[in-house]
Amino acid sequence: MSILPVLPPFKVYTSAAPLSERIYSSSDSPTCSRISQKQLLAAHYPWLARGINFENWFGDSKKYAKTPDYANRYISNAELQQLKRLGFTHLRVPIDPILILDRQRSDKTNPETLEVLAVSLQRALANGLAVVVDMHPRYPLGETGFKQGVDLKQGVASDDALLSDFARMWQTVAARLHQLDAHRIFFETMNEPNLAESVPDARRRWERAQNAMIGAIRSGAPENTIIVKGYDYDNVKSLASFTPKNNGIVDENVIYSIHFYTPHEFTHQGAGWTPGGYAKLHDLPYPLGPANLPQAVASVRDFATPEAKKLGLKYVAGAYNAKMLEAEIQQAAEWAAQNDKKLYMGEFGVYRPHSQPQDRARWIADVRNACDRFGIAWSFWEYDEGFGMAHKINGQRVFDPAILNALGLTL
Repeated sequence: MSILPVLPPFKVYTSAAPLSERIYSSSDSPTCSRISQKQLLAAHYPWLARGINFENWFGDSKKYAKTPDYANRYISNAELQQLKRLGFTHLRVPIDPILILDRQRSDKTNPETLEVLAVSLQRALANGLAVVVDMHPRYPLGETGFKQGVDLKQGVASDDALLSDFARMWQTVAARLHQLDAHRIFFETMNEPNLAESVPDARRRWERAQNAMIGAIRSGAPENTIIVKGYDYDNVKSLASFTPKNNGIVDENVIYSIHFYTPHEFTHQGAGWTPGGYAKLHDLPYPLGPANLPQAVASVRDFATPEAKKLGLKYVAGAYNAKMLEAEIQQAAEWAAQNDKKLYMGEFGVYRPHSQPQDRARWIADVRNACDRFGIAWSFWEYDEGFGMAHKINGQRVFDPAILNALGLTL
């Protein structure tokens, strides 16, 4: 991996007319009459109104590899129909790029996995649901025979060869899935790029890498909407420092992503994969106020480790409630209004095993209500794993009525 001292523009896609001015016609696609990028965006955005993340359909390359038919067995048509009846408009489908990326091929894409993905997404489309295709790195590339120890998120920002291969893969994927539907499939460049503390000149490097992805996707899918984001975990703060024009994004058929897990001490209590004491957090109350604050402080002081106590006390000092959550989401909404852009909250949720059910539901309802108030499309994290809206009982998924209600849905 090379850290480049100079970053020349990385271009994949070019057009005689600026992208913001280009008019697509029937000669570009058999499904499109003359329509501008902004018109396409306006037509597509309602499909993102209410979504659910399918974390492990294609999101875990190790699980997928162990059971080749896993993708076909993960979700039934009856379940997809039920999600549609509940009121969901789309699925967000995280994809571990290790499943798709094949750097030995000229198109940098594993054709077998891509075809399984296409057939699977066609089932969702056939059941009336749109799909967000989210490139969601989970494991280092070295774990599947590529360059040892390469973190894909950091790699595309600092290694030109890897960025070129990743962009070429995106071009192939976009071209294949565009054939399924030009209006109900959305392409998300990369989940939560965590570059702020790991890559020098992170903002500029992510700008360059993401623009390469946008160009590659657009060359394969001229009409589909693309979901883009800032360089630091899709958070609101990263978005607030992001100016589309100054960051080189001239494409008008794009939506800007945010994820929301504020406060992290509450949403990730008990999360063993999160360092620094989170594994020992449990039963933190939400919302916090005069009635429950003394008991919360007393409970936190009984946490098992000093790190957990510190995190717990930080949480109770914040006195989080619906107004505080709404104020942070409002920052994103104001940014969108100032820049004339659409927002997509692609993830929000609370880890279930160590949180109180009623507090978890209340937090989810408060965030969803804020999104609805500001007109922000959303997708809940997630379907049936640790953050899920469904429990697995004897191998069957059973929906949690409290979470459905928090999401504004009913059985």
